[in-house]
Amino acid sequence: MALVKTNQGFYAGGTPGNSNISFNFNNLGGGDEFLMALVMFKNRTSAISQPTYGGDVMNQFFQYNNNNFRVAVFGLLNPSSGVNQFFQAASGQWNPVSVTLTSFSGSSGFGVRNQNLTNAVNNTTTLTGLTTGSMIQGYGMATNTTANARIQIPTGTTRTREWRHNVTDWFWGATSPVLSVSSSTVRSYGGASWTQSRTGGIEIKASGSTPPTRRRRIIIN
Repeated sequence: MALVKTNQGFYAGGTPGNSNISFNFNNLGGGDEFLMALVMFKNRTSAISQPTYGGDVMNQFFQYNNNNFRVAVFGLLNPSSGVNQFFQAASGQWNPVSVTLTSFSGSSGFGVRNQNLTNAVNNTTTLTGLTTGSMIQGYGMATNTTANARIQIPTGTTRTREWRHNVTDWFWGATSPVLSVSSSTVRSYGGASWTQSRTGGIEIKASGSTPPTRRRRIIIN
């Protein structure tokens, strides 16, 4: 079945302090569903823990820390349908945070990913080995941007920006439509000729190549 982006939800806050992050998100269904969480903490030195959705643990795809941007991506195959709670442990963390949740139908989960963490104007990274019929979620991060900050997938094709979060610095991104290519660039632009950024891209694959994983349930009191 065809890959479709079905819904998105966002959280952008200052410092969580002694509070964990939780909000409701509606998984609209559609079959072969996949939920992706892109989480970014600013100025955080410790690892970001696995979040849950509807009590099910989301699996970590990757995590890195660069120039005080700690980025982590998590995924969950066959998430619970309807409105459920997303929960990210953050108690005691005095760091600005950005969370982007994206749900898909017709997906088998993550494919390839890449990032370019050299600060530069029109920063570009390349994803190779893409599966036909997949999508790419691209993101940029910078200390300075304007309201014109955007993502191109591939270079030269600007995608509708889905978020731009103020986390002391800036974190923004967009998702491509379905692509039929084996390689694609992702370019982040901070909105002006003087803005430098770092960029990354994540492939979300169409159904058919990765079997669902067993879910673990955690009860949070």
